[in-house]
Amino acid sequence: MLLRISDNIRNIGLASGTNALVGANAVAAGYGLTADSGGSIGRLRHVTLQVISNADCARVYGSTIVASTICTSSASDRNVCQGDSGGSLVAGGHLIGVTSFVAQRGCQAGFPAGFARVSSFNSWIQARL
Repeated sequence: MLLRISDNIRNIGLASGTNALVGANAVAAGYGLTADSGGSIGRLRHVTLQVISNADCARVYGSTIVASTICTSSASDRNVCQGDSGGSLVAGGHLIGVTSFVAQRGCQAGFPAGFARVSSFNSWIQARL
C-alpha cells in the first residue's frame, strides 16, 4: 500500500548522536492493550513518558539493558503495553525509540518500558532507505 504525505502522514527525523535524552518527555504510540486486563480498542493511542537513564532501568532489568536500549518511566498507571511493540517513541520531532518491552508483571505495575534506541541503529536504517 502506497502512503501519501498529508496532514496526518509525514516523514519523521531519526535521532542521531550520543545524547542520552535523560529527563526528556517523549510520546509513545501504539495499538496495544489499554490495561493489563483490558483489550485493544483498535485505534492508535499515545502516552507521554519521561526518558530515564539506562542505569536506573538496569536496576529493574539487569543485563537486559544495553547501550542500544532507551527506557522510560511509567506515568502512574499509564505506559506502553502488550501489543505496542514496534510502535514509536518520539521526542523533539525525532524518532528516538521503537517499543520493545514492558515488565512481565504488566504494563500497569509501575516499571520502566524498554525501547530500541534509534540512534544506535542509524547506519543500518540509512543503508536500507
